[in-house]
Amino acid sequence: MNTTDENASNTAENTSTINDKLDKLFKVVNDMKSTQSKLITSFNAYRDEKKNHDKKFTDIEGKLDIITKHFNDLLNENKALKNQIEIISSKLVVLEARNSTPPSVNHEEILSEIIDRQARSRNLILFNVHENTTDSLNEIQVVSELFRQIGVTTVPLNVLRLGKISNNARPIRVTLPNQHDIFNVLKNKFKLRQSENLKHISISTDRSLGQRKYFKVVLDELNTRKAAGENDIFIKFNNNIPFISKNCRN
Repeated sequence: MNTTDENASNTAENTSTINDKLDKLFKVVNDMKSTQSKLITSFNAYRDEKKNHDKKFTDIEGKLDIITKHFNDLLNENKALKNQIEIISSKLVVLEARNSTPPSVNHEEILSEIIDRQARSRNLILFNVHENTTDSLNEIQVVSELFRQIGVTTVPLNVLRLGKISNNARPIRVTLPNQHDIFNVLKNKFKLRQSENLKHISISTDRSLGQRKYFKVVLDELNTRKAAGENDIFIKFNNNIPFISKNCRN
């Protein structure tokens, strides 16, 4: 074989080898494209599935919010209903106590009670306020300063110590300008318990004889029930009417 024939043969072999390599390369590229297409398809399927799950979770959260709101509404309704039941129960106890000795209606006593309550409506009774027997004219300043320390700015119209002078501080009857001032003092009197210097002082409304009798009936019932083992009860006021309530924390 001459040189020309040998060169032609080598060229043909090289061309065949290159073609084989190109075929393999094209096959690898096609396989990669197929794999890429499968990955894209799988990713899109996962993304669609995640969207569906997110929508389901959003729907579940919305339903849970609605259920929680309904539950809170029911709790509030139950608390209000419980308070009403306790008020009615206390009133029934008083009625039963009265029925044990049937009263005769006395219109003069009723009218007198109404007038008495009206006269006391702008009064408060303060207990355990230090008494300076040598300077009784300073009582208004003492009471005004006491109110100021619980956040109430009002000046009493009248201040009077009740009872005879003794070793203990006498209660003070305080008359304020209006019932709005009375409400403000009663609303803020809890601050007395937060002060080391004032926590021994207590404030109450100026109750009429009828109100004191009613309170005693409720207090007697409280003591009777506590003696029977009910330790989670206490006296609560609603519109200045005492009734027995249960401690919700128990």
